[in-house]
Amino acid sequence: MRKLPMGEGAVVRSYLDELAALDAPLAGSDDPRFSVMRKALAPAVAALREATEWLISCEDPNDRLAGASPYLDMFGTVAGGAYLIRMALAAAAEERDAWLDAKIDTAAFYAHQILPRATGWLSASTAGAAELFAIPVDGLEAAR
Repeated sequence: MRKLPMGEGAVVRSYLDELAALDAPLAGSDDPRFSVMRKALAPAVAALREATEWLISCEDPNDRLAGASPYLDMFGTVAGGAYLIRMALAAAAEERDAWLDAKIDTAAFYAHQILPRATGWLSASTAGAAELFAIPVDGLEAAR
């Protein structure tokens, strides 16, 4: 979250562009595992970009803070997937063996099972603080 304002958002936007650029090498593969990765990565990066833009444009710091935890969950999930995909692409460029093939399988598993979770954090990341501050403080007290 602290990095969002860097360069008026240019640093994070540049990183998101790097992640989106993984689409080209994924599209160039005829291995169905890379198709799974491509199908999962694009919406995850799009959701992360949407949340990023929303958070950057927030006037109220409470809105940004209210979305911080789900945004960081989303960011970490997408970044993790991207690094596994990069590893899988590098593994595919080498002469294949079981160890390298396992790297591709790992990235495909993550893309199929974990990466789609990122889009689920979009609404929480961009919900703002209104509902959070609508909770009465006395309702949060421990039972008497």
